[in-house]
Amino acid sequence: MIRAAAIGTEGYAYSQLDRILSLNKLYRLVGVCSEPLRRAKGHALCQKHGIPVFDKSDDLLSFCAAQKADAVFIFTGIDSHYEYARQCLEAGFEVFLEKPPVATIQQLDELTALEQRTGKRVAVLFQYLYSDLVQRLKQRIVSGEFGQTLRVRSLAAWQRPDDYFTRTNWCGYLRTPRGEWVLDGTLNNPLAHVLSNSLYLASMEPEEMAWPLLIQAELYKVHQIESEDTSSARILCENGSVIVNNATLCSESEVRSETVVECQSAIIHYLNFNSAQISFKDGRPAERMEDLTDQRIGMLKNVAASFESGLQYKVPLRICRPFTLCVNGAFDSSGQANHIGTEHVIRGRRNGRLTTLIRDITPIMQEAHLNSQLLSEAKIPWAKSSRPIHMKEYSHFPGNHSKVPVV
Repeated sequence: MIRAAAIGTEGYAYSQLDRILSLNKLYRLVGVCSEPLRRAKGHALCQKHGIPVFDKSDDLLSFCAAQKADAVFIFTGIDSHYEYARQCLEAGFEVFLEKPPVATIQQLDELTALEQRTGKRVAVLFQYLYSDLVQRLKQRIVSGEFGQTLRVRSLAAWQRPDDYFTRTNWCGYLRTPRGEWVLDGTLNNPLAHVLSNSLYLASMEPEEMAWPLLIQAELYKVHQIESEDTSSARILCENGSVIVNNATLCSESEVRSETVVECQSAIIHYLNFNSAQISFKDGRPAERMEDLTDQRIGMLKNVAASFESGLQYKVPLRICRPFTLCVNGAFDSSGQANHIGTEHVIRGRRNGRLTTLIRDITPIMQEAHLNSQLLSEAKIPWAKSSRPIHMKEYSHFPGNHSKVPVV
């Protein structure tokens, strides 16, 4: 059994704590850290189970050392992931880190180096990468069964009410007032799974994401935020595959996720994070695959099994480097999140909550998705083209991208 602690108790953290407590044969929660001003359901849940609650991470980690704890879950905002992970590694604990791992590539590289110095490891909680369905698809891609991966097209069109963007003191920010990078938005937060899955399935190497060589991205917003609520990105990978990713949080109608992996001898349609259809180019009947289990429970079980056996985590920190590179490159490419004019915006209410949506964004994105286009290439009146960024030598956000010309 893993003796674990957690930093963060509210919001998404609450649901994860509830899952961990349900897996009482795998995990024992010995303590949590909770911000006093935000204490609500998660804090009450921990009190109910007799779990000590601390105001500060330093006090929690000191307690965990005395209790001989093994690992710490980090369920806090993106802006604090790096600092909490650093503290936990230096204190001698394994880290189970909520996605996205960190905001910048330099933070990821520093934590990777710290893993090596401390001998402790970070597992990143991209739950869909742990799913049986994604792992089976990955194994078959790596085996060469479908031939070379040529292109990956991804689409997600979600709707979030206006108060979603004010729910925390970091939501919608590029950088907090204290200076911590966040880069919140479709690419690096709610729809990060779509990008991470695309990078994972685009690679024919086991336990790897495809490495970006060149990225061109367009970032947009209709909400009063610093960052983006809509994105369109093309990634040319070192292995020759091309990823096109279109995503929004401002859709009138929802497309949860649709990822199309185009290979030499087959096309994989991966839908809604839980099903796939494989169409073979040689005329064989299509094959359907499904995984309707709770992906987060599966992830927690997988992390526990890897910890107990000493095997590598399914999603270690190092394989997330291409993901963070793509996020950083996208923000460098766009330069800013461009405002979409009010003539293209629909304001209303849904379930009593105010919404700000982009007119016709779902069919617009579906067309771009079908044709592997950026939104500016689809001739959308509000879309604006961006500059490509070379990622081969990229090691610091923002802006030290390579000056080597791309042929």
